[in-house]
Amino acid sequence: MRTKHFLPVLLISLIALFSCDFKEPVLPTWSIPLTIPLSTERFILADELQNDSTFVLNGSDSTLYISIDDQLEPEEITAADLSVEGQQSSVFLHVDTLQLVDMETISTGQISMLTVFPDLANNIGSYVPVPAQTFSPDPEVLPAGDFKALRVVDGAIQITVYNNLPFALGPNSQTPQGIEIVILNDSTNTEISRIQIPQVIEPGSAASGSSPIGNGNSWVYSPIRLEYTLPIARDTVLLVTDSLLNAANYQIDLTISNVRATELIAQIEPQHFNYKWKTELDSRNKIIEGRVKSGEAIIYFQNSVALGGVVQFTIPDLLTPQGTPYQDQISVVPNDITVKRINLNGYRFVNSKNPGQVLDSLELEMDVLTDSTTSEVHISTANQFGAQIQLSNLEFDYLKGFLSRDTLHLEPFSADNIVDYKGIEPDFNFKGAELLIELENQIYIDTLLLNLDIYGYHRDKNGIITDSAAIHIKNQKITAGSKNNPQTTQILLKGPEIDQFLSSMPTDIKGGGQVVYGGLSEVEAGASISARYHFFTPLKFSISTPILVESDVDTLTDADISQEFRDAAGNQLQSARLNATVTNMSPIAGAIEIYVSADMNHTDLFDTTGYFNSALEFVKRIDFEAATIDPTTGWALEPSQNQIVLELNNEEVRLFQNPPVRIGYKLYLDKTNQTVVLRGSDYIEISGKFEFNVMIKED
Repeated sequence: MRTKHFLPVLLISLIALFSCDFKEPVLPTWSIPLTIPLSTERFILADELQNDSTFVLNGSDSTLYISIDDQLEPEEITAADLSVEGQQSSVFLHVDTLQLVDMETISTGQISMLTVFPDLANNIGSYVPVPAQTFSPDPEVLPAGDFKALRVVDGAIQITVYNNLPFALGPNSQTPQGIEIVILNDSTNTEISRIQIPQVIEPGSAASGSSPIGNGNSWVYSPIRLEYTLPIARDTVLLVTDSLLNAANYQIDLTISNVRATELIAQIEPQHFNYKWKTELDSRNKIIEGRVKSGEAIIYFQNSVALGGVVQFTIPDLLTPQGTPYQDQISVVPNDITVKRINLNGYRFVNSKNPGQVLDSLELEMDVLTDSTTSEVHISTANQFGAQIQLSNLEFDYLKGFLSRDTLHLEPFSADNIVDYKGIEPDFNFKGAELLIELENQIYIDTLLLNLDIYGYHRDKNGIITDSAAIHIKNQKITAGSKNNPQTTQILLKGPEIDQFLSSMPTDIKGGGQVVYGGLSEVEAGASISARYHFFTPLKFSISTPILVESDVDTLTDADISQEFRDAAGNQLQSARLNATVTNMSPIAGAIEIYVSADMNHTDLFDTTGYFNSALEFVKRIDFEAATIDPTTGWALEPSQNQIVLELNNEEVRLFQNPPVRIGYKLYLDKTNQTVVLRGSDYIEISGKFEFNVMIKED
């Protein structure tokens, strides 16, 4: 800037001109000081690092902590997780003993007296004496109307003799036992039974005798032959008339009843059979009670018997949505297969006989009622009903029981760009880091063990992974809970593995795992396990390799560099220097590099390897010492003062003539010889100014 001393100078010159010899005039010169101050920048480390919730202050000593936490997606139990493998079971049920209660009576019909006394036809009108004697009429061969053959286990046969003769029948001196009838199979000539009627049967009366038949394996065939004797009980005199001869007769009826047979060829009345059989359930997972979300039962009936009928079946341990034991019936036809499908959705499995105990099988009760037949059929106990039950895989929305040891896989989780470390590279060695995993559990299973793998990756500013670490959590017990009473489990981990993980300064976290479960359980679909992890460490660390921190870039504009300075900077520069002070109230020594650039094409100011314009840029370095450190706590006690004077050359000064000029700081943190602790009040402060002395010549 020009001064206003022109008039005094002129006067002095005129005086000299007249009083002295004339000498050539010399223009005056002088120097002026000019400054460009650097704004005082205090880098409070807590402010620099507290970008969100990652770096926090904690405790009365305001120690700075790293805090990284995230919520994992809840892992929800579905009906598919509560599943029981499908089972198939078959049984062949033999026809039970066949029962014939009421069979048709087999009768000789009325046998005329002339059959026994043919000569009486020649004595009509005469009195004829009839002595007490015994006659043996011809055998009677009688076909059965409702069977051809019976293989009798047991039963009864009854003979009834109707006496319409004019004399009494019964015991006499020749046949003291009375009437005796032998019942034989006519085709095989084998005896079926022998029946005696010892009482006297008066004219117009009847008498019966019976005996059991069958010895567990006796055959009765049709026709049946009767061989018998007719004893006249006492002497009698008859007046023979035509009406007497026409009316006098006797009749023998044979009735088979209450027969239990193992085989028959007959017309049969409805047969009633009861069967019970069991199908085993999943042997791995034991059910005490379960409500089916999805599943099906298919029952097949294979009827190889020549009888149709109705099968009513009950499953006592399978309750309908209304709470009653499942019952249904189906009609079966002879020699065919009938299928019954049961949609089990909403049904419940319970142990009806022993509530609260494990249900290891399902019992199926079948009540079979056959149709009667109008024609003869051949059936034996060798015939079978085939039954098969198929249970599909069953999915439950509620299950109480014992689960075999199995694994619930957790969905993989990942979180990217979780932390902004403000340019700090992973060269810290943290001490005292902690990992807290908090689980909220709505699942009641006696044994729940967490296995979790967490991987951390550090990406630099270019997105390249430069470091990684892993934490492996094994067999950590989870407290059982329920949907109505969730339980919280806290797992706190600390030690070298956690220190190393956080020392890698992860920007991305990924992981996955599984829950191993087994034992007594009571679980509803929709119950879940949710988890949250929380890494937490005081900034208590050592630095093994120097750490670089880049500041924001400041820009000096026309408003910051005056026109006066820009004009003066073009004159002869006598001296220029940077006079700076670094005050370090932190436990870390290091250096600050000051980057000055008037080249707006240099986009990354701190990258001098790929681009650097020495004509428009320069870098100055300032070293500083650490603060005085408490050896016990690792805290900074007294700040260090670091006074620095750096000379500038003409080229460096000329950068300031053409704003804008960008200025940035690159902070280097040196290795530490001990573990230090960073507090929220720790700072590194830079202050100073650019000082210029410029020679001024008067024009």
